[in-house]
Amino acid sequence: SRGSVVRQSNPTADRRAFIRTSLAAGEYTLVIRGGAEGTPQDGFDAYGSLGNYGIAGTVVTVLGPPPTPAPPVRTPSPPTPVPGATYLTLRSNNGGVADARLGFVSDGWAPNEYPAETDVSLTIAGANCELRWLRFDLEDATQNGCEYDYVLVTAGATSQKYCGGTLPSMRRFEGTSRVEIALHSDQAVQGRGFEMEFRCEDVTDAPATLAPTPMPTPRPVVTPAPTQPTPSPPVVTSTPPQPTPSPPVVTLAPTQPTPSPPVVTPAPTQPTPSPPVRAQITLRNNAQETIEATSGTISDGYATYPAERDLSVTVIGGSCELRWTSFDVEDSGNCIYDFVEVQSGGASLGKWCG
Repeated sequence: SRGSVVRQSNPTADRRAFIRTSLAAGEYTLVIRGGAEGTPQDGFDAYGSLGNYGIAGTVVTVLGPPPTPAPPVRTPSPPTPVPGATYLTLRSNNGGVADARLGFVSDGWAPNEYPAETDVSLTIAGANCELRWLRFDLEDATQNGCEYDYVLVTAGATSQKYCGGTLPSMRRFEGTSRVEIALHSDQAVQGRGFEMEFRCEDVTDAPATLAPTPMPTPRPVVTPAPTQPTPSPPVVTSTPPQPTPSPPVVTLAPTQPTPSPPVVTPAPTQPTPSPPVRAQITLRNNAQETIEATSGTISDGYATYPAERDLSVTVIGGSCELRWTSFDVEDSGNCIYDFVEVQSGGASLGKWCG
């Protein structure tokens, strides 16, 4: 207990005081007092006593769970340019409407934090848009409904707020023609913002920032002049033809029939089997071609196939059997990005990716 004596040493026959003990973790006070011996004439008093002291010991380390390291601060690297993609920022395109099918949207302040008391937004004009988050770092207020800092995504009658440091899941908005993305921040804590990728199947809404399409000039109505009736041709009465006299009847002598030649049936010939046709087809060299073959190989024809390609080839044959020997295509749910599709008679037999 606080104030109690743990150990003490005060030998009467030895001037060396010595303490050896083990102590639990805590706060302790060491007190040293001088002492008198004999009388001032044949010894010394407490004031005149001299000496020295020292402390030695070992600190025992108590093992426990290591401290949780602080999460590293990630500085976003500039994205690798994607062919055909549109790069937008809320900072530079605030209030704008983007007519795009593929691109990226970010807050625009990376690698710094977005500022306090900010309200910026932009709109993507596209149908059935899909949003995939690449990074996300906002003030966390998920327990309060993201009332401080948040990203608000609105598509038609659907809206969703996002905040905190967890990467949101991918979201697809079916049947909508516009998606609005807005960032709001209050006056206190800020984060390092966000970045997302968007893909839209079709653009069905013209951007609001475009000039209105002029109305077509109406054509003048032309009333055709009345046409004069065409006179009927004159009626010509023809003279009835005179009957032609019949030729005299001549009786011919009967002729002997000529015997028919014997019918010779040729021996059936055996069909010569066609040699098997083995083709080596690549989508790169034979795109949009129709090839008749009984066996062969089909490949894409590239060491690494390029972006934004739609290639196909048609093979005419009987009952076909396909056996895959190699396959490496971008993996995605339901194969919505890169895929290989096989069709027969206009019907899809399946899509493959991964």
